[in-house]
Amino acid sequence: MIKRIGITALICILVYILGIYIHSRTIQQDWPSETSEINIPCTVDDKIQKAMVYFSSKKNKPLIVSLHTWGGNYLQRDSISILAIAKDYNYIHPDFRGKNNHIDACCSDKVISDIDDAIQFMIEENNANVNEIYIIGASGGGYATLCTYMKSKFSAKKYASWAAISDLQEWYRHIVLSNYNYQTDITNCIPNNDYNSRSPLYWNNTLITKRTSSIDLYAGINDGNSGSVPYTHSINFYNKILNAHNVIDDNLYISEKEIIQLSKQNKVHETYGKIQNRAIILRKKTSFVNITIFEGGHEILIPFAFDNLLQ
Repeated sequence: MIKRIGITALICILVYILGIYIHSRTIQQDWPSETSEINIPCTVDDKIQKAMVYFSSKKNKPLIVSLHTWGGNYLQRDSISILAIAKDYNYIHPDFRGKNNHIDACCSDKVISDIDDAIQFMIEENNANVNEIYIIGASGGGYATLCTYMKSKFSAKKYASWAAISDLQEWYRHIVLSNYNYQTDITNCIPNNDYNSRSPLYWNNTLITKRTSSIDLYAGINDGNSGSVPYTHSINFYNKILNAHNVIDDNLYISEKEIIQLSKQNKVHETYGKIQNRAIILRKKTSFVNITIFEGGHEILIPFAFDNLLQ
């Protein structure tokens, strides 16, 4: 009996060590050697949030906060880390409750708190410049970027949201009609069928009107056809921000007529130029929010996205 227990214990130890080795190898393969995996205590509960980080070699440098996609987590490969390291900027890729398939995820209050905890950690541990925080994400990460813009206690210098979801109920309808496999994820996230509680399009505007931040919204004209998130999610959020700031110039809003023109993939006005060799179909700019609809699908154009984030 003792020998059996000893053998069982040894097997358990070996399996544990093997798991650590595999986990370590996964990180080494997917992440630059300059990055580290860290643990951050969650202030909202007794959980530990993991994150991948790069600490700048100097104090008071900018902080890049890169948010994972809908089905990702902190270990999801992120090319932005390479660009941040090249500039020797602080970088963090937090977990914020991991995949969006449970009640604590999907931009819950715990998610917002976790992202704030990640930012606070970088400020305290490496003296990241609180006046130069940049937050970026695509798809589910774009969704998290919108939510952070709406609710975070920190005011980033700039937010960049690509191919974002802004209305979960509308997205659910699209997913059902388009045969994507996110229906269960969405319903598992929603408390008491209250989609609006997790949809930044319907959140209170009080905090964002007090921010000095700017936010850039990007969406591909083909997203919603060849991609999973219709570009109208970004358009509706853009118009929401204009409304929040009581903008009275109708030309700054994206009108129903323009949306219809976009649906036919017609250029709305003059040629707006290109981003990373992609034609810009529509662009509108203010001092606090910009939107760019470009020739593309459900994607983020990484080199441009990183460079433009820091401008």
